[in-house]
Amino acid sequence: MRENLAAYHQLALIYHTDLVALWAEANRKWLTEKAKINELLKIIPRKYRLERLIFKKENQVGIRKTMERVLKEGSWVGLRSCYLSQPLGKAPWIMALKSRRAVRLFFEKRKKGQRKLWQGTPAHYDEWLKDSGLKEIVVMFNPPLLCPKYRKEHFVARVEIYENTIRIEIRLNTDQLRDAENVVERSDLITLRMSHKDTFHFERKPIIASFGRRYFRKRVRLPEKKTIEMFDGIFGEFKPQNSKYEKLVKAQVLKIAYQVSTTIFDEWCSAPFNLCYRLEALRRFGLGIIEVQGRIEKGEIVWMRVYGLRGAREVSSMPTT
Repeated sequence: MRENLAAYHQLALIYHTDLVALWAEANRKWLTEKAKINELLKIIPRKYRLERLIFKKENQVGIRKTMERVLKEGSWVGLRSCYLSQPLGKAPWIMALKSRRAVRLFFEKRKKGQRKLWQGTPAHYDEWLKDSGLKEIVVMFNPPLLCPKYRKEHFVARVEIYENTIRIEIRLNTDQLRDAENVVERSDLITLRMSHKDTFHFERKPIIASFGRRYFRKRVRLPEKKTIEMFDGIFGEFKPQNSKYEKLVKAQVLKIAYQVSTTIFDEWCSAPFNLCYRLEALRRFGLGIIEVQGRIEKGEIVWMRVYGLRGAREVSSMPTT
């Protein structure tokens, strides 16, 4: 037991130390809170996150070269704007910038009637540059098709440790992370919960799954209790212990819930990701929620990666050294 306790605290301490170093470096390099939080995403191994690089808005050469690199690597360019005082819901953003011609047009002055080759704010670089409130720009390495036009083929999720429970909230058919926030109707969410003892090595426990109303089959009588217990995966299975749920919940929804569950609880909670321990370190920074995006093709998840961190409003309590 003592070994387990030591191993857990050693990992948590290592990740917390890494975060302190990342935060100190971010404070030296960037002005905006958003840019600094983006730097903390480096605590997530590259394999499991969507890459992004940050630039001062005046660094046109660096921004352009990186956008071209994104395309060369087979990704689509996404751009995010960073303000000293972030205008919530109104900050310019761009997605689905997918060709060298589009990159070239972004850096040219906007012409009247010019066709827009990307989604999001129609502004060009010169307009972003003139915005006095805008300080830094994030260049995203987005997978192809990640944009509102193809939202029905995507899903989002939030993962956190809550009261000794690992909780995952999933919403299907959207590419917008805000669609998994508390303001969303519970009927639109799938929730997976597994108990977690934070003093020992991670162990698989029974999964408690809850499906919102929209995920049940049509013309079925909804059960009074929409929460069901799933097998813990020991035999490689993920299905309701109460078999009637296989007839009530849409088969496709159960399949996706299974895939999300096995990805997070089997792969991400194991080395090298060690999700639980990284979440614990992030929670000490007030950023205890990771945001996830993924894509579904022909009923299968083709990719699923960490997109962002939540809890930025607690940033004032973070250490600066």
